Formats: sequence, C-alpha cells, structure tokens
Amino acid sequence: MLQFLKGNSCLLAFDSHPAFQTGEKLGLFFADFVQDFELSVSPARTQSRQIGSQNYGVNSVNFSPDVIANLSFVTKSSFNNENLLGTIFRPYGSFVSPFSGIRDYSFNTYLFFSQEQGYDLAKQILDSNSFSGVGVVALGNCYLANGSFSFSAGNLPRTACSFLASNLVSEILSGNSMTIPAINLENGNTGGAAEILLDPAQVARRETGNLSGILPTWQSLFRPSFEDLQIPSQSLVSANVNSLELSFSIDRENVYGFGSDYVRERDVKFPIQASLSINGVVNDYISGNFPDLMVDESKYMVEIYNRDPQDAVLSGLSISELTGLSPYQHITKNRWLKFENCALRESTNKVSLNQLMEYSASFDVQATENGGFLFKQGEEESIDDMNLHSSDFHRIVSRDGFSPTHYPFLQYFEGDCSLANLLSSDKQILMTPDNFIEGWMNPSCSVGFPINITMVGGTWRLSVNDIVIEELGTSDPYTDVVFSPVYLSANDNISLECTSLPDGVSLLVAINVNINDIDGSLETSDPYNISISNIQSGTTFYAQGIFV
Repeated sequence: MLQFLKGNSCLLAFDSHPAFQTGEKLGLFFADFVQDFELSVSPARTQSRQIGSQNYGVNSVNFSPDVIANLSFVTKSSFNNENLLGTIFRPYGSFVSPFSGIRDYSFNTYLFFSQEQGYDLAKQILDSNSFSGVGVVALGNCYLANGSFSFSAGNLPRTACSFLASNLVSEILSGNSMTIPAINLENGNTGGAAEILLDPAQVARRETGNLSGILPTWQSLFRPSFEDLQIPSQSLVSANVNSLELSFSIDRENVYGFGSDYVRERDVKFPIQASLSINGVVNDYISGNFPDLMVDESKYMVEIYNRDPQDAVLSGLSISELTGLSPYQHITKNRWLKFENCALRESTNKVSLNQLMEYSASFDVQATENGGFLFKQGEEESIDDMNLHSSDFHRIVSRDGFSPTHYPFLQYFEGDCSLANLLSSDKQILMTPDNFIEGWMNPSCSVGFPINITMVGGTWRLSVNDIVIEELGTSDPYTDVVFSPVYLSANDNISLECTSLPDGVSLLVAINVNINDIDGSLETSDPYNISISNIQSGTTFYAQGIFV
C-alpha cells in the first residue's frame, strides 16, 4: 500500500544565523500556523551553439542552481516566524527598521515528514521522544528574497515570503541530531559542518488551537492613519478600509569567485523596494489639485496602529480600579507599522451595478536599514512586553516550551500600604527597563512573604524582630522540626536559637544552611544561633545541625 504524505505529517523549522557553523549548533525553531510550503529547483544551464552542427556544443549546468522556497503562514502578534527569516520585529518601544539586520542574515530550513497515516508528526515525536525514523528535506544557506503581509477585514492576517537556498539534502533520521545542510561558501563544500541537536521537546513550543498568538487585525482597534492624497480621490483620513497589503522585494547581488561553483555572497542592494496597497469603500471624495502632482509631488506618511484590546479596556480605569488586579491579566502590546516618504503609484476608483463605489491606492516605499518601513511595540517609557528575549530577539523559553517567570512591574505603596501598579500619563502599565523590579519603593510598608523553616533535632526558638513567634523541639537528633509558615516584610529580621540539644548530643559544632531567595546576610553569632535579615521574597529555609 502506498503511503502518501499529508500536511499533518509535516513540520517546518528553521535554525539560527549564520547558516554555516562548525562543531555543534543549537537553536531549532518550529514555525507556527504554517499554511503552505513549496520548494523548486531550476538549474541554470550554459548553452552555446557551434558551427557544423544543429545541436548545442555546450548544454550543461556550470554553477550551483538556486533552490527557491515559497512559504505562507498566519501572522502572529510576536512576528516570530518573520524574525526567524531575517526581518527583525524588535519587542522594544522605539521605531526600528525590520531590515536592520537583513544584509548578511542566513539560515537553514528543515521540513520534517513521516509516512505514518492518521497520526500527527508532532505527537509522534513527543510520544516517542525521538526523531528516529522521521524524514527530513533540508535547505542550506537560505536568504530571504521577498515577502508580503495581507490584512483583510473578516480574515486572519497572512504572511507570504520566498527565500533562496544554495543546497538541498534529504535523509531519514536515525537519532536526535543531523548534519546541517549549509555549505561553506568560501570553499564550496560541507566539510566540517556542525551537528544540530534535534530536541523532541522543542516540538511542544508550537502554538496551536487558539487565536491568542495571532495578530488581532480583525478587531476595531486596528487603526490606520493616513494623509490625504494630492489628487482628487477618496479621503484617506476618513477612509473605510477593507484591506491592506504590504509587499517587498529584496534585490541581491550574487557574488561568485574562483575555486567554488557556489555563490559566495548574496549582498542586498538597497533600497529595498516595498509597495503598500490600501483598499476600501468610498465615503468621502475630496477635490485635490491634479496639476500640482507634476509641479511638486507630495510624499505621504502611513501609520498602522494595532492597539491591544487589553490596553483599550484599561485606559478608562482609575488607579484604584486597577489596584489588586492580577498584573498578568493586563499586559498591553500596542504595535505600530510606519511607512515614510510614500510615493503614490496608482489611485483607482470603481463602481459597479448595485454595488458600493470602491477605491484603491498603491504607494511605493523605499526601505533601508534605518528608515522607510519601521516597526515599534510599546513605548520607551513603558515597555509592554513581559517576555524575556535573547540578543537576537528570539523569545526565551524552557525546553518544554514554557516562558521563564519574572515580575517586571513598577509598583508603589499607597497610604494604606496596599500595593498598586504605577501607570503612565495615558494609563499604561509601567515596567522596569530590564524586566525586573529593582527594589521596594517604601520599605516601611508591610507586605508579607511566606518563609518556611525546617530544623533537625533539638529545641529551637523562632523570633522575628526580637519577638518570639514559636518554639518547637524534639529529643530525636534525626527528626525534623517544622515551623508554621511565617510572613515577613522587607527589612524584617529573623533569628533561630537552639535552647536545648537532642538526646545523646553534647555539642552542636556547626549548622549547614540551605536558603533560597534571601537578599541579605546570614550570621552565626555562636554555634547555637542563626540570624537572617532583609527578607524580600518567598523563602525556603532549611538548616541541619552537626552534632557530636
């Protein structure tokens, strides 16, 4: 029986820049919400006729052919897939060009597949905890060539792109690693290419089954901002927009050299030519001045503001209403796409029988490493992304796909010492620049944190700020003495004093202490006493006496 490959039996992944490395390569990232993937090879032939024959004298492939891959996927709010392809949508609060790192960005692509019928490949890998028996088609030395973003009312946002590769390999895996498909473009061979680790747990990072990670363009908070055109047309300031599409093409110069049949570099030729198309229904036609187009052509600025729904809800609340809410329920992720110095390429109006009059406007945009097309998320004064990111802007997750937990909010104590989130003037939640809280702004306020204390053997007296809280003991030197949880505040001092030794023990010569998350000092004034100060977070305290 023939075993056909199906979409559910495939997974697409990318590794990190640069494509060719030696030794061991880490970092395999599976693409989310992939819709289509296509690859093709068109060998470039050198052909030459000759005198004395109707046939070609030369008809051969003299240079390595390009592998062309086409990919489409649903656009995520994090732009994770786009970042893996070389465009940089930074999670920071200042405008930066997504093409600021595109110049020499290269990567490898891996299409994993299985002939298992009716069985998702992701589940197969996770259940077996292995890539063994899985097939892979791998593309080496990939460079982004073009892309497009499509935002349409009533539809999910889509991204499509194409990239060029210099090598194509296929194999059936026998374990959780493989040799990367990249070629050393300086000498034209794969000698010394790195082994990449294929961690089955990485498959669990893919987001599926909900809309939480998708760019929410279908909501009314998606607000384009325009300048009206110079010519008679629909007023874009008050336009009813149905769809937007951004496309770009990266023109590259292929550099060849003696000693290799492979292209050595694919240098970007700036500016990158981009096109922005706006479509909608006519509702406010303006006159404009057509002759001015030839005298002093206008340039336009288009800004697309995708406001986070959570921010829209919270912006109308007072500080007192926000106080006490779980901080993780109101992180705002406002996003801006800005297009500078747009030149009008075409303006079209169309009316049909029994239909609304429609308009479309297309602009040319020249994008560089520093301007033309810019992206921003959040504000410099209030960073709105609580995820930790690596230096190359990948979101940091653990092996099983979970994000590291941290507490990045700027907070203050109100008069009654209740803890409240600090807001900006437009009522956005403020966070620390380094994603971590730096210290308490009012140490005199009492916010309790639990501390759990376990001692071994003897009788121990627990005191907080010189006040005895609890005294427990046992005569058995091997039995734990477990105190009730104690809630401590900033700058509280805690001490433990051994008032009597367990049976058969004549001397307590040392105390081994295990403490987590204590910002302060551990002091042992004598072998029978422990003093700790400056408790600032939830703490586990364990001590074991060494008896003789």
